[in-house]
Amino acid sequence: MYIIIAVICFMQIGSLKQDLCFTSEVPLEFKDVAECSSEMHNISNYMDKDLKEKNVSISFFCKEKITPINIWLN
Repeated sequence: MYIIIAVICFMQIGSLKQDLCFTSEVPLEFKDVAECSSEMHNISNYMDKDLKEKNVSISFFCKEKITPINIWLN
């Protein structure tokens, strides 16, 4: 399974004009990297105009979802 990670940056915030960036996971899962990439581009294109008007930047990338395993032995 693959997920989309987003790095969201609010540009030139406050009197110091600082960029504030946060990392987040898009709450969707995809069976392969091709499906993930396709949806990532769809999301990006859909949001592009609104984000530019609000001076917000988002970078997306696909990442394989790692399922944690329990290493504790009983």
